[in-house]
Amino acid sequence: MVDNIELDVYRTLASFSYKSSISFSDSETEALNLYKIVQQFVIFCNLQGLQLPNKLLNLIALTINGTLHNDQQRTSSQITDYALHIIYAMIKLLHDNNINLWNEINSILFNQKYNRIFIFPGRPRSGGWNFVFGEFAFFDNRVPKYCVPLQDVQHVVHDIDNVLTILQTFPGKVHFKGFLNDDFSGPPLCWFTPLPPPWTDKSDLPCDSLDPTGSRYGCYRFTIPFQFLIQRFPTCFILGTRKYKLEHSHTILLTKQYVEYVALIEKYQPVKLTDTIFIRSSQQPSQATTLKEPFEWLCFHTNRWTKWDQLEFAVATNELQFDPLVDNIHLDFVDHSSKICVPSLKIHTPCKYQWDKNTAMKHFLTKLTEKKIELKTFRDFFTDTVWNELIAVQQSL
Repeated sequence: MVDNIELDVYRTLASFSYKSSISFSDSETEALNLYKIVQQFVIFCNLQGLQLPNKLLNLIALTINGTLHNDQQRTSSQITDYALHIIYAMIKLLHDNNINLWNEINSILFNQKYNRIFIFPGRPRSGGWNFVFGEFAFFDNRVPKYCVPLQDVQHVVHDIDNVLTILQTFPGKVHFKGFLNDDFSGPPLCWFTPLPPPWTDKSDLPCDSLDPTGSRYGCYRFTIPFQFLIQRFPTCFILGTRKYKLEHSHTILLTKQYVEYVALIEKYQPVKLTDTIFIRSSQQPSQATTLKEPFEWLCFHTNRWTKWDQLEFAVATNELQFDPLVDNIHLDFVDHSSKICVPSLKIHTPCKYQWDKNTAMKHFLTKLTEKKIELKTFRDFFTDTVWNELIAVQQSL
């Protein structure tokens, strides 16, 4: 019996691969047939206490990737959105039965159209971590401990060469490139976090996410007004919460206005920023703010020894470009010497860049000298204060 059903799966995969290239209707019929036979095989294996063969699972992933890739090479796609949703539902069916194919499927092939986004959820890579997708979770405190003005967001860079790439790809512009993310595999993403205001007494600083003078991601910080970000990417979706040892990372996806929904295990509609639990409109906007609608970031957990919240904005884009003079984006240097280095932690290697602010400036200037780049080339990227600090450091070298 098991051999017969497994053989039917192989036959259906072959039929899906061949006939999906013929017409729209065939792609939907074949996708539905594949879903049904895989569902039947999963039910049978569950009843018999068997596991689906790894060879078969690998072939399912290989066939889906190959079929979608071949379809993308055609001048006119033959695989419909409905067929893609059926395939996505089949992968979810396997996920619900503790069979994870999310990481085996090329999610880029699902994201060739602009009005919707498919995201494949990642798996926690360490014991004690826990991910929840499509909603914010792990709340045991509904009363915010801090209400932080959300006027600027930051993008922190770890490697000096990457900083220079951002500054030099288009002369006179800040150019961010979106990258694929293992936890939210789908379109390329650019990442930003709120920049908290200075603390009067740094010794009273509750947690890393509220530290404006340092970062766990590196020494080189680009700061941009939040308003400029949401003007370009006004549509908002909740991606979920990733719970690490101490940090609860809550992620909001920002997209262009034409994105109608996001498929992240389930199908999610856009929400208002102020409906995301962590953001609310300021009741008394500062006269100095440039925001049309000033916001506050609500922090519920802020204990550096037990648990703290980190709010993240993932912007769905291949690239993001800013003019420092028009968009008021600027580069600064922050302390990375006393922080756990997140980039190094992810690749299990010691951090080569755990420097304080002054040391980071020295290395930046040294790199410019090595590459024969004049500092004045980047004058527009720095505030007067940071520029004067750089000049002072340069004169001391």
